[in-house]
Amino acid sequence: MILAVRYRHERTHPLFAEANAKLLGADRVLTFTGEPFFNTFREMLATLVEQDDDRFLTVDADMLVTDGETVRSYLTLEYDYVDFHVVDKFRGIQQGGPHFYSKRMLQAMVEARHDIAHEQEFIKRPEGYTKGVALYRSGYKPHIEKSAVAHHDYAQFRRDLFYKYLYRGWRTSREDAQTWFAQWAQEQDVDFQVARAAMEWSWRHPLADFPQGITKDQVRELFESLGFTEKPSRVGHSELPPAIQHALEQSVELG
Repeated sequence: MILAVRYRHERTHPLFAEANAKLLGADRVLTFTGEPFFNTFREMLATLVEQDDDRFLTVDADMLVTDGETVRSYLTLEYDYVDFHVVDKFRGIQQGGPHFYSKRMLQAMVEARHDIAHEQEFIKRPEGYTKGVALYRSGYKPHIEKSAVAHHDYAQFRRDLFYKYLYRGWRTSREDAQTWFAQWAQEQDVDFQVARAAMEWSWRHPLADFPQGITKDQVRELFESLGFTEKPSRVGHSELPPAIQHALEQSVELG
């Protein structure tokens, strides 16, 4: 199994990436980085489809697998695509954690990418949109693992959260967002204020104003103009929930 790690200078990389490789027993690890994310996704897809393997797991550097046993159980099953659930810091239990792909599913995604007509949809959701088109055209059936196997978006840089929630604002309904806002209002963590500010800004500035996506320099300027401060680079043990702490300890034991 090849583990593909998408890295965008997340605060938890390489801590999470190294632990994930051990917890999952990956044969090889390939790392993909760059901005904006849709370009990273294009590179990843083009590279993976050329590899001599039939099982691929993709995971982002802001995510730690906390139930490696469940994920590994799918290595011997013949699904073309498996999606998992995660515990997301901001949104609770969500579908969209690590993704298992077969080789032929990746090939179907490459073919779908060539024919995608709605470029704005691809920019907003590059992997999800391409995958959806590929599943529809190929007839392959996805399998959804209902249990949460990973934790997502804990202990991240605030400017990265701001960037992420700009895009989430562009693709999330106001109704869903208001539900999150009501929950976030009960939190003292500044990260939740950052996420809300990003979504509210995105509603005032449509994605159509940024045909090539918004740049990191633009995000940094916006982040600083709103008066937010950044975290130190080193991740503190107390920032991590018990499930992440336990998984990291397991990875150390695995050597």
